[in-house]
Amino acid sequence: MYNKTATMPVVSIRDPYQWMQSMCENQYSVVSPHWPKYCPNLVAKGKPIPVNIMYSLKDIVEFPSLAHIWSEYYSQYGRADYPRLIVRYEDIIFHPRQVIEEVCECVGGELSAPFSFIAENPKHGSQGHGDQKKNGLMASIMKLGNFSRRVKGLTAEDLSYSNIALDSDLMQQFHYTRPDTSIAT
Repeated sequence: MYNKTATMPVVSIRDPYQWMQSMCENQYSVVSPHWPKYCPNLVAKGKPIPVNIMYSLKDIVEFPSLAHIWSEYYSQYGRADYPRLIVRYEDIIFHPRQVIEEVCECVGGELSAPFSFIAENPKHGSQGHGDQKKNGLMASIMKLGNFSRRVKGLTAEDLSYSNIALDSDLMQQFHYTRPDTSIAT
């Protein structure tokens, strides 16, 4: 058993709509029979589209929708009974120096070298996420700065359902807004 209080997790939380778009590009262990053709669809014919996380062939956890995965994952950190720090991914991308300095200060440290940006994809090669040009700093800024990308592929029904499925407390705490259903694609 690990002593959870002996570490301080620093968790990056991402706008749920941007996160769902990202999951369509890199599913990791999340599986849906509707992907990749229909992603990130949350609802079909009035019913939520279930998704699974495959931790192993014997350890598969079903969620009512992709939005529920986001809510459950980050809610667990919110309910944790040990120290943790949750940082918005968008703040890391748009204000990296300030965020990193504040994280260092929060955990009792300080930057040991001058701050520098890594513009290229830090995860390339066999450990990477595909095309380096698509995943570097500038690509991330362009993706996050494209507000219409948040709702790409989502119907008005999906957006209405997201109002129920996404944890309202998390949305409010991290200042994530809910898109108007009239802007659905």
